[in-house]
Amino acid sequence: MLAATILVAIVGVFMVINVSNQGAKANSHLTQVTAQLNQTKNDNNDLRQEIGTVTSNDKLSEVAKKENLTMNNDNVRNVK
Repeated sequence: MLAATILVAIVGVFMVINVSNQGAKANSHLTQVTAQLNQTKNDNNDLRQEIGTVTSNDKLSEVAKKENLTMNNDNVRNVK
């Protein structure tokens, strides 16, 4: 009877250690995924800012001038 109790206690200790280890691994993975998510958000913000810069009227006018393009109002449509 005592041996069975000791065996159950030992198995219980190993189960607790295993569950604790799995929790630590899950927490580590969560931290890694959160860091990747934050990096992706920062990259997206940087790209949005770059899009805003390269599509500004000044930049578009600069590129058009460099390519010898001129404005033709007959070909311009305003979209709402």
